[in-house]
Amino acid sequence: MKTIKLFLQFLLFIINFLNGTSGVEGASCTTSSTCQTTDYTLSSCSSNTCGCLNSSFVAIRSGCGLQLDKPLITTGIYSNQVILGQPFILSCNTDGASTYEWKRGSTVLTSTANTHSESAASSSNVGSFTCKGKGADSAFVSPVSDSLTLTLLGTGATTTSAIQPILVLDVTTPVLNGATVILSCTNIPIRYTAADVKYKVYNVAIPGTGTQTTVNIDSTNAGKDATCELTTPSSDVTYTSPTSAAVKLPTLVTNIQSVSVTTSSGQTVTEVISYTPVPLTCSISPSAASVTYVWKRDGTIIDSATSATYAPLTSATYTCTAQISGQSAVPSSKVTVSISNTLKKSSEKPIKGGRVILTCGDIRTDGTTYSWTKDGNNIVRQFDRRLQIDNVDTADNGVYACEAVGNQFYMISSPWTLTMQTAISTPSISSFGSFPCGDRFGEKGDYWLLCVTSSETIGMTYEWTVKGVVSTTVTNKYYSLPSITSLNNGDYTCKAKFGSVTSDSSATKTITVTKPGLLCYHDNVCIAAKTGYTGKCDTNDRCTCSDGYWQEGEICTNGVLAVVSSTFTMAAILLLTKII
Repeated sequence: MKTIKLFLQFLLFIINFLNGTSGVEGASCTTSSTCQTTDYTLSSCSSNTCGCLNSSFVAIRSGCGLQLDKPLITTGIYSNQVILGQPFILSCNTDGASTYEWKRGSTVLTSTANTHSESAASSSNVGSFTCKGKGADSAFVSPVSDSLTLTLLGTGATTTSAIQPILVLDVTTPVLNGATVILSCTNIPIRYTAADVKYKVYNVAIPGTGTQTTVNIDSTNAGKDATCELTTPSSDVTYTSPTSAAVKLPTLVTNIQSVSVTTSSGQTVTEVISYTPVPLTCSISPSAASVTYVWKRDGTIIDSATSATYAPLTSATYTCTAQISGQSAVPSSKVTVSISNTLKKSSEKPIKGGRVILTCGDIRTDGTTYSWTKDGNNIVRQFDRRLQIDNVDTADNGVYACEAVGNQFYMISSPWTLTMQTAISTPSISSFGSFPCGDRFGEKGDYWLLCVTSSETIGMTYEWTVKGVVSTTVTNKYYSLPSITSLNNGDYTCKAKFGSVTSDSSATKTITVTKPGLLCYHDNVCIAAKTGYTGKCDTNDRCTCSDGYWQEGEICTNGVLAVVSSTFTMAAILLLTKII
């Protein structure tokens, strides 16, 4: 029963593999009339376009792209108030937009960049602003932003501001003695005079003015309240709450509290997959000067790695430790690094008019997000793990790569250059079949020949020549040889066809059917005794079968396995004929 279970698992693998080769992925389906579901693409095809998951996605050249997000209008560190006569700048941002449309009320403004500015604020150029983003591809249009109402402070306008400033610290976690912390006074009127911003710690004024200042943390101020305060820059404006709410400065610690391994973007990682060494940083909290770093590979110290940054050269498990003088070393978590290429191509040499699928690594379940580049530029809003280009043409030529970011996971693929071909690459013939797979053909075994070309695409057909005669019944890439006998001996060749293009003929594959049974190893040694086998060799150098079993192909069977094998053969032939 175990043998049957394993065989059925193999059958399921083959069927899943074959089913996975059909259909078209992505938004375009001109090469085939069907689509295969991906993360964001549906199976339906209408007007040569595959459907997208929902209205949040739009059809693009390489699949289904996520529609632009609703943008947000911001004023930087400032509030939505501006002092009369002062310049102001508003920003509108949404990922993937190349141009923007601005409105003040219902009036369309001339600004098309992600910023709108005025040189002098007045009652005629403030008010309620909205914006929306547009992509280089006309399919990408964001929703309209929420409105931001900009109001005037000063002569002839509102003279009292009820908006309270907000003090922001760049570090809020515990620090080492002497650490520098940046204090920023935000939510203040646009173009408020910087000299009129004052800072206090524990209600005592400290040196520095402006929208930012710094303070060194020590035992006298650690954990104490800090505030920022606005003074009236002119007699025309007063503030009902000129002082920010108090914010406590960081407390002190005497040693490094945590160590993690991060990428250049600051992402903490425990798994990295890359085709080339990726610089990793031994990041510490709190920050410190004069730190000693030690990197280890599979538990062994790397003598040459003594700085905070190290780029692993080989696949292994890495850790780092950080230590300041007089304190104990603090280790990071382990990071598994794999140096390998994760970009898979359905066709190495895609033919003009064909289809190529690029796959970014294996399926993951940790919320991984994907991004793609072509010639170093982002493919806008393409977040699918699989990228599809249908009806390949010269415009698709270029260098493609992908990147993936998950829960403490980072992956970057090697770049791959797509160059459209006008000729089909010459195919070759490989074989697989009755266990063990190989280039031998045991009598009564079930085998298949596979015509392989690096220009493979959906819609490609194949021409098989068997013993000098062109087959009129087999036009897919698989040629079935069930229950093989010496009648199947001879030379086999194949050609690949797509549209009006036909490849050169493959090299000849010569089949010579041998006696059934598994070939013994050298020195007359057979496989160890197990169900169906005696562990001994017969006079034909074949492994002998146990009582009740007989040789078929290259296995010992008792009939039950033969029924399974026969069923598998029929199912495989039907699948191959229907699908490929």
